[in-house]
Amino acid sequence: IKPANILLTADGTAKVTDFGIAKLTNRKSLQLTEIGQLVGTPNFMSPEQCAGGAIDRRSDVYSLGATYFCLLVGKMPYAECANLVSLIHAHCNAEPPDPRAEDESIPPGCAAIIRRAMAKSPDDRYQSATEMLTALANYQNAAPDSLIARSKWGLARRGSRRKALGAMLLLAVAAAVGFGLARGLFSAKESRKDAAAPPEVVADGPPLRVGILHSLSGTMARSESVIIDGYLLAIDEFNAQGGVLGRPIEPVIVDGRSDDAAFAEEAERLITEQRVCTIFGCCTSASRKAVVEVVERLDHLLVYPVNHEGVEMSPNVIYLGGDPSQTIMPCVPWAYAFQHKRTFFLVGSDYVFPHVANEMLKDQIKSMGAKCVGEAYLPLGSTDVGDVIDAVVAAQPDAIINTISGDTQIAFVRSLRKRMPDVTQFATGIGEQELRNNRIDELVGDYTIGTYFQSLATPENEAFVQHFQRRFGRQRVINSSMETAYDAVHLWAQGVEQAAADSPLAIRDAMRGQEYDAPSGPILIDPVTQYAARRSYIGRVEPSGQFRLVWQSAEPIPPIAFPASRTPEQWTELLNRLQEQWGGRWSAPHD
Repeated sequence: IKPANILLTADGTAKVTDFGIAKLTNRKSLQLTEIGQLVGTPNFMSPEQCAGGAIDRRSDVYSLGATYFCLLVGKMPYAECANLVSLIHAHCNAEPPDPRAEDESIPPGCAAIIRRAMAKSPDDRYQSATEMLTALANYQNAAPDSLIARSKWGLARRGSRRKALGAMLLLAVAAAVGFGLARGLFSAKESRKDAAAPPEVVADGPPLRVGILHSLSGTMARSESVIIDGYLLAIDEFNAQGGVLGRPIEPVIVDGRSDDAAFAEEAERLITEQRVCTIFGCCTSASRKAVVEVVERLDHLLVYPVNHEGVEMSPNVIYLGGDPSQTIMPCVPWAYAFQHKRTFFLVGSDYVFPHVANEMLKDQIKSMGAKCVGEAYLPLGSTDVGDVIDAVVAAQPDAIINTISGDTQIAFVRSLRKRMPDVTQFATGIGEQELRNNRIDELVGDYTIGTYFQSLATPENEAFVQHFQRRFGRQRVINSSMETAYDAVHLWAQGVEQAAADSPLAIRDAMRGQEYDAPSGPILIDPVTQYAARRSYIGRVEPSGQFRLVWQSAEPIPPIAFPASRTPEQWTELLNRLQEQWGGRWSAPHD
């Protein structure tokens, strides 16, 4: 049940036009469609349906509650969620939405009915559509005229409060469901299969369970939750072709909660309880380092898809994001040679990646005869950027190199443009998805350095973008971490096929030396460092919200774990000093 499936006749009668919660009952996997997607419209799906569990008429009650919320408020429940995974997480874990938080004029009784209908546990909901219908009717009869009249969504026709639009429409829908649609499961024949789709190859072996560990809540959720879609797209592809080694890939998605300790805890649970053969995930280097301790202790495997600072070589990690030689260092000689920049201000989030990256940048800037005129750090999640902006304004640099992560980026960019509208900025943490979190006009003309842009004009990338948008919607954009997540599954699958095993270390050994022609260009996993050779790109932000390519490396750049400006021992000493300074953590403590 959803608003799109409800039609009103001329006399105001509501008609249900689609069985949107119907499932195929003659397939082995009832929670999946033929291409591996959850059945139903996620905005109106119950927690048990999102989780692929058993559903009954109380699942319809949940959908009715979500529909009522939409009719009263004018937007869908959990509309703030950026993608499918975060939306499903909200349906399963967030508090039921309160329509009065959106519009205080909505009658409290209507809000209470929605909250009960959308309770997480089926036992806490109305047990049938008829029971919900009764609650609505009782409230409408008991509520004072003035209460319903002042709700802008409960406008009465011809002065009759019993015909308030929101309540009466849902009463009609509830009556229809109570009469015959709320039976939970429907049988559907496969004869309506899309004739244009290739036939699915059924993988009948035991599933290959993989963990997907990213933040679905907290300050990093905007940046991390979208990465998961890259994994899921590739997993869908393999499962539609028969899986890997004849076994379907089964993702187990968990929330790192933007907290390093939570990442470590969830990584251990994925390994010891969920029995995954590989973990894909982490975003910040602090969360990665927390998980590295776990995978090393348990001799397991982490595949990491995000740009990083290097100066780390764990035998239990495949590092697929770009290192500084590919994602940071190229901007300085380019800015020096082509834009005549001579003074730079370095600003980043207060954790290990920006601190180490900025040490590398200072070495490089000095070697070129340019000057670093300032360096400042902001706590992860902080929006208090005034002091840092003051320091940047006082220094008057030719360019800023920005390694800020998460929601802090929005506050920094907004304040910077008010004070220094014309300064050039080079960023590592602003991609296509992050542009959507900011006002485009505040970033037009700035630059990003990375291993991928959605605007790359190659046949491989154009096909990838079309495939992604068919799966997730034409409105979606793709950043470098999302593309690397997609690549990660392909490289991992090649390793599994070569190893002919699901042992984490066998997969790790087989992934060394793997090559893949990715949408971003050729990728090669270096067998010594387990880093990836990647192409490097510099893109300029355009008003369209995409990037115009201004520079690219001629070939994939070989990875460098320890830049030559210092010895490996000196880089390791820097890491140890930061960790000791931060009380054993990989991010600075802040009150």
